[in-house]
Amino acid sequence: MSPSSALLVALLCTPAAGQGTVVHLNQWRLPLRNGSREDTITSSKGTLKHMQTLRLQDVATNGSRFGGLSSIIVAANGSGLLAVSDRGAFEDMSLGSSTVDGEYNVTEVRIYPMHDPQGNIIPFGTGGQGDAEGLTINGYYEGGGGGELYVSYEGDHRVLKFPNGVESRRSTRLNVSYLFAHCPSNGGLEAILKQRPTAGVDGLLLMVCEEPSNSSAPATDPQGRIVLPGWAYNETSEDVKRFYLESDDLFHPTDMAELNGGDMMILFRRFVPTEGNGMRIAYVTKGELDQAMAVGGTLNPQIIAEVRTRDG
Repeated sequence: MSPSSALLVALLCTPAAGQGTVVHLNQWRLPLRNGSREDTITSSKGTLKHMQTLRLQDVATNGSRFGGLSSIIVAANGSGLLAVSDRGAFEDMSLGSSTVDGEYNVTEVRIYPMHDPQGNIIPFGTGGQGDAEGLTINGYYEGGGGGELYVSYEGDHRVLKFPNGVESRRSTRLNVSYLFAHCPSNGGLEAILKQRPTAGVDGLLLMVCEEPSNSSAPATDPQGRIVLPGWAYNETSEDVKRFYLESDDLFHPTDMAELNGGDMMILFRRFVPTEGNGMRIAYVTKGELDQAMAVGGTLNPQIIAEVRTRDG
């Protein structure tokens, strides 16, 4: 093959910048609870409505780059989702509504590599440098993989900032890794949240370890409670405020979301081999968070929803 022919083949086979790699999926819709049409959960904070649960699987069974979704953010207009995987990739999913029942389908998935601060692609695969666990954005997500993104990693505990979303050719490593020295190797930062700016002041980056550290508190007490270390990081001043988060019954924090007004919800998950998975959604007010950050206090969030596979 001539050099010019080889170049042409390379150009045809290499995705152009900004396109990502298209993945084709099988998808199934699942109920909130098996055998039940119930789709709401009522609490003192209001009513949560189950919109939809989708099971997604790559059509290609061998060498799939899709799977292990660790954290998801949703476009403000509902047009798409952006996820990170524990294999070290961004996964940009477009949503389309069904004209029959008004529910959503994933119409397209594009996978983008992550780049380290030196501009190298973070190796793809489970574990190692690419074990991405948490995803958050500065402001609102508008879709298309854009925005200033923050990703946390386990193993080599760190947080990288991607200034141009999935198109970022270099990331910036935030000066926070020293904080996580006592986080277990496989129990680092899964729950992170970039607070939205208020009155022109940049929001803090909230980070919570999935499992308790050896130095912050006993792992459990007689009631099965655990205390998890958390931090609020100011990117401008690099000041850090310490706080703690309480949980129990083997539920560990895996994601956070901010509501209008500054209150937040925390997603907890539980896995016991003999019982399967469990999920909790907890609520923390802005006042409670501010107080905990001011004095290094412990948050005891209000549980507003709990679902377990053993319950159907």
